[in-house]
Amino acid sequence: METSSGDEQAALERHYLKKELLSLLVEDELKFIGNPSNLVHLGTPFVNKGEPPIAFEESKIPILRFIFKKFVLTFPFLDPESQTQLWNVSFRNFLSVIYENSISVLPDDPDATYMHRMELKFHGMLTLLMSRAISCIHGEKSISHDQIDTMGIKNQLSQTSIENKKQDSLIALVGGVREYSYSTYLRNKKTYEYILKVQNEESLIYVARRYSDFTKLHHALVKKYPSAAIARLPAKDLHDTHLQDGSQFSTLGTTQTSTSVGSTPENPGLVLRQERMRIGLNYYINHILKQDELLNSPEVEAFLYSDPFSPNENEQKDILLRQELDLIRTKERMKFIEIASERAKSLDIYMDEFKRSLMESGGLTSLFKELKEKERIKDLSPTLQQTLEWVRVNLASTIYDVFIAKEKSGVTFSQIKRMHSIFPYGVIKNIMRFSNPLSVMKRILDTLLAQPFGMKSLFQRLLSVSLNDNVRAIHKLISKYQSQVNNAEVLQKIQQQVENPCKAAQDVLRENNLSPQDYLQYILVSDEVPPKLSEESIRQVIMDGSAWKEAMGSEGYPEDKTIQDRARRFGFTLKLMHLYAKQFNKKRSISLISEGSTGEMMKTIVVIFYKPLMKVYKAANVYTSVGDFEAFMDDMLRLVEETQENLEVNPTTLVEHYIDLVKRHEDAFYDFVHRVYLHDSGLFSSLMEWIESIISFLHYGSAYPIDMDSIITGLSPEEIDLLSQELKELVEWNHKKKSFLFRKNTAKYASGDESTIPAVNMDELGLDEEILAELRGDGDDEEEYNNSDIEHDEDRMNESFEYDPVMDERQRQKRKANRLIDGLPAKPEFRIISKLLPTFRDQIYPILARFANESPTK
Repeated sequence: METSSGDEQAALERHYLKKELLSLLVEDELKFIGNPSNLVHLGTPFVNKGEPPIAFEESKIPILRFIFKKFVLTFPFLDPESQTQLWNVSFRNFLSVIYENSISVLPDDPDATYMHRMELKFHGMLTLLMSRAISCIHGEKSISHDQIDTMGIKNQLSQTSIENKKQDSLIALVGGVREYSYSTYLRNKKTYEYILKVQNEESLIYVARRYSDFTKLHHALVKKYPSAAIARLPAKDLHDTHLQDGSQFSTLGTTQTSTSVGSTPENPGLVLRQERMRIGLNYYINHILKQDELLNSPEVEAFLYSDPFSPNENEQKDILLRQELDLIRTKERMKFIEIASERAKSLDIYMDEFKRSLMESGGLTSLFKELKEKERIKDLSPTLQQTLEWVRVNLASTIYDVFIAKEKSGVTFSQIKRMHSIFPYGVIKNIMRFSNPLSVMKRILDTLLAQPFGMKSLFQRLLSVSLNDNVRAIHKLISKYQSQVNNAEVLQKIQQQVENPCKAAQDVLRENNLSPQDYLQYILVSDEVPPKLSEESIRQVIMDGSAWKEAMGSEGYPEDKTIQDRARRFGFTLKLMHLYAKQFNKKRSISLISEGSTGEMMKTIVVIFYKPLMKVYKAANVYTSVGDFEAFMDDMLRLVEETQENLEVNPTTLVEHYIDLVKRHEDAFYDFVHRVYLHDSGLFSSLMEWIESIISFLHYGSAYPIDMDSIITGLSPEEIDLLSQELKELVEWNHKKKSFLFRKNTAKYASGDESTIPAVNMDELGLDEEILAELRGDGDDEEEYNNSDIEHDEDRMNESFEYDPVMDERQRQKRKANRLIDGLPAKPEFRIISKLLPTFRDQIYPILARFANESPTK
């Protein structure tokens, strides 16, 4: 496999050829295991009644069997005596029901597409894990960050950001707040208006909007642009921000007389009315302006430009004061991250030593043995104490990052504070203290799963409540759109083929080579799909379909009224097909919940994890830790509120405040960990050994390397030349993929979507960053789009709005085209590489058999 590029290129080709062939093997195995009847190829405990277990060498899924035997069956929480009941009965029955309800009903069925994406992620993860564990005899190498033009990508992103800012001629800031009075029949009322400062290349204006105006804008945008990624409108927040008397900021507005700024006897100094609300609305409006589709909409234009006014002197001062505070907050946050990062980096030497100790044989076991033996943090070894200091700094930074530093931190804080206020800590604490947890859980499960007189259980009813609500909401939309089509026989045929497709339709779905609109025309017009429509309806469908294609193919929105009407009717018909499918899938989900096997599987899973943990928690008096956690949440929320209201002069002091927060509660947390491990009866020791086996597998791999050079010996000279070209293309594609992922993640960090806190390098723990990318779904822009599409579809179920299917589809195609330009590069097709699969399989399967200890010969 030597090339003119030398040994390094050959090593790259070996690595990515091995990975590609493993990917093909895993893909074949996942397809095979998709049928629950093939579970017997996983070996014991999956056996058919009256038949012996299938031997490893006869199994058609050795990779999945290896993973299942090596890492699933050995999970320490699983009771060896109940393995057969769990897997061969409960799991098999549950999977059979899932399989029967997973058939696609449309070419782009969202529910089937979601399951397919999950399968692709699982496939990618297995491929990378096996690639990491099985090495090549002659050496291999993956593409490193050193081989990517990281500096060029960063400069490109920076230049793009600058250009976008230049193009961004419109700036809108929610800069101030003023009191607003209005009269009702009975009395005068007071509320607040938020002052927007709107500036473009030509003018600077001010407009005032109430919270209800933001609400109306939000609803209008959700209705008219259902596929746009519209941020959630922040909940109404009546909280005021106090700048304490004596701070450097209290003097900024000493001459203020604006009604939005004042002071109280209890809180001397400045009081900024509705400051948290203003910050949340500012984030919301700027999120909207980042999207051209919304920025150029008449709704946003009217919101930003209608009814301008000239702020008076006090309102101007209020705006300037809040802008200055925004600037101070930004500088403070940047300085906080800088100081915290420096503190964490100063401890890197201890963290490196800690990571090396983890990678040693028995490293995790030794770590938790020390946690079990030492009663206090100060008794721990110096290395572990310094590691905890690193954790302390990073945890403090994370709290600050989540609740203070991000634009949407205010929304996150409000949600957590609300959840904390209603969570029944006292009830949970007393239940854990005075009751028998195992008895309580058994009674709860029996109550939830009981089916008196064959009726639905409470568990089934709880899970199906939201689904039933969705079904009713979908039905309302269907009723509304049906009037736009006004052809009963067309709609009846669509619904029939969605819920019970004929053989011809099933064959088309299986081939999956038609677009939704082409599939719709096929099932309506084809003589192979019963029942046959009338000639008049067929002509209508054909003409409507032609108008739809013309509307989609033209540069602008069609001006011809006849084409508009026909295209819209076809669009509503297409939309109804999707709604019928969504309704059918929801009903299938309800049916799945009603299956007894679902309840039994849930009960089995809960018992597996709950039973051993509750034994430990009961013995360790863990109920006391519930109060400790409540105290930590109270303390943390108090500190965050103080940070929001009182801007610190010295960010170093602020860093110390958050580190002190962690210090105040770390002893209670350590006491919880110590008591749990002290009374674990070997449960967590077994868990640590299980995790160590996975880390060892990733870090050291198999003791039986594979000879990648030998698998090409059966190729002809012409095929070897073609293979050489395919290998170059394969390496180049992986290089582009890695560059794309680096660009995407760098853009996330640059935009502030990701934390800038230092993190553990997963490569040093044996986890390839490619594996982490697969788990996170990096590069899966289509998933983000589909999820957004589905969420907005759910959000607008109960909305009444004028929906234009032509405009909606044109916008969707525009976004799709942009994703193809900016997305993951398309993978080349390989003809010769796939021919190597049988030879590769002959080498890899005996290695797995020996590694899984299922081979009679060692």
